[in-house]
Order: sequence, then C-alpha cells, then structure tokens
Amino acid sequence: MLSSSRRFMSNISKHTTPICAKSLDKWLDEDVHRRKTFNYINPTLFDVTLRDGIQGITNNEVKKFNILKKKHIFYEILYKHNPARFEIGSLVNPKVLPIFKDTIDLYKNLTLKNIHFDNLYILVPNEKQLGLGIHHSIQNYSFITSVSDAFQLKNTRKGINDTKEEMNIMIDKINEPGENRKDVNIKLYVSCINECPIVGKIDNDYIIKELHRYAYGRRFNEVCLSDTCGTLQFDDFKYIIDNCIFTGVDPDKLSLHLHCSSDYNDNTENIIHYALDNGINKFDVSIMTTGGCSVTISKEKLKSNLTYELFYKYLCSYINKNINRNVRSSLY
Repeated sequence: MLSSSRRFMSNISKHTTPICAKSLDKWLDEDVHRRKTFNYINPTLFDVTLRDGIQGITNNEVKKFNILKKKHIFYEILYKHNPARFEIGSLVNPKVLPIFKDTIDLYKNLTLKNIHFDNLYILVPNEKQLGLGIHHSIQNYSFITSVSDAFQLKNTRKGINDTKEEMNIMIDKINEPGENRKDVNIKLYVSCINECPIVGKIDNDYIIKELHRYAYGRRFNEVCLSDTCGTLQFDDFKYIIDNCIFTGVDPDKLSLHLHCSSDYNDNTENIIHYALDNGINKFDVSIMTTGGCSVTISKEKLKSNLTYELFYKYLCSYINKNINRNVRSSLY
C-alpha cells in the first residue's frame, strides 16, 4: 500500500507539480493550510549550482562556462527560484579546478550590479586563499572539513586535525578588526556524513561527536551535513540527528547537502521530512543534475545534487502529509 505522501505524488499531475518559486507559491495559495504549514517550517534554500554543480565539469567544457555563462545561470536561478543564498564559486587553486579561475571576477561583477553582499558565498579551502578573499572584501565564506581523515588528506592535502587548526587561524583572521569590516558569515561543510569514498562507512557515533564539536558555539553560522557519496540512509540519518539534538546541538544551525538519485525516492523523502520534523529547514539545491567531489570520486560514481524540482516535490509531499495528519488528529 502506498504511503499518503506517495499517493499524493502519484495523483498530482505533471502540470501542477511546482517547478519554480512562482508555481510553488501558486500551489501554496490554493489552500490556506498549505501556506500556513509552509510558513511554519520556513524552508530556506542555498543554491550551489555555480560551485558544486559545475566543479565536475571536464576540462573540455570549462571554456563554455565563462563569466557571461555563469551570470546567465545566476540570473536564471534568481528569477526562477529566488533562493535565500548563493554559492558562486571557489578560491581553490585553478590548476586543480580551472572552472573557478574567474570566481573573484564573477563576485565583483555581481556585487556591482547591486546584488546584496549578504547572500553570496565563496568556498575557501585554506588560509592562503582566505587572504585573497579578505583582500577582495568577500563577505561570506564556506569552509570544508570531513569526518574522514583519508578523504580530507586527498581533498585538501591536510588531515582533520591540521584542518581544525587552520580553520581556527582562518576564523581569527576573519574576525580581526579593521576599517569597513562587516559581520562575516561562515558555513562549514562536513563531508562524508555516512560514508567516505576511500575508507567506506563512517561510525555514526564519531560523526555525532564531530558535529557537536563544530555546531557548539558561534564560530560557524551553519554546519552542513554533506552526503558526499550519496549513500546516506534514513536510519543512519535519524540516529545522527536524534543524538545530536539530544546532546544539545541547535537544529537551526544544521543544514543538509544531499547527493541522490535524480528520481523521486522514499529514502531521500524520509530524510528531508525527518529534517523538517526536527527543525532542520536549510537545504542545498542546484538547477543542475551534476555535482559531487570530483577530486576524490570518479566521474561515473558522482551523484546529482538535490535539484529544485525534486525538493519542491518532497516539500509538497511533506506539507500534504502534515495536513492529512492534522485532519486525522482533529477527528479524535
């Protein structure tokens, strides 16, 4: 027998399924209970198209993604989906990922067009590249770490302990007083939640311990659980989230970066629904069905980022499920 959310998805027509922010708003406004539920959970989207979405582009395709192309993608996303925040590139060494060699130029170009400084993020992998970001007055940063030492070594040439030390230095550097310095937001990606592509499955209790370390205090505005391999299972996710919250982690500080099948599936649906049930409402999304850590995972094993269309479907099924749940509870 199909679950209520699966019956919902099987009954909803292709033409009424939200595919953009405007059609989502139309769907929500058709029923006051939908809008009320949406406003209560307040889902917040962080677009990673111009970073994770394109970082696996082959060298032959890099030339196609010049600044004009990236600007076109940015404005397409802005006007079609209007996410709360964007990640528009990385300051990684261009010899490693040449697709990002123009990240600073793209940032300057967009900010000159009056796009708010407070919603553009750039990933910085180390202290040296952070210096470049500070020099160009970058306002928001993404840092990267992992729960796998082997992954971290291959991805950044530093182990986890060295990465932690370097991040402390980077945070102190960001917080140094200076003229015209504004508050800076830092998002931390914690890679290999569930599985490392090099050493395999990671112990859940170790993951919880590491997440607690990063989420405690104010050094990071957001701690993002990144399912690097796209193999995170609901039971593992539930165990991790339950114990993080039980040990004092604020769910409002957590977000999700999922790599998954491009098809609607129960596992991803259950993960997103459970996140929303527990106050985790920030999700990374992309307009592209590409993504993943191309430095550590072979191209054929890379899984898609969570797309907007899939997220809208999971969101609508969640809203529908909660409306049905409230209707049933009112009968008793």
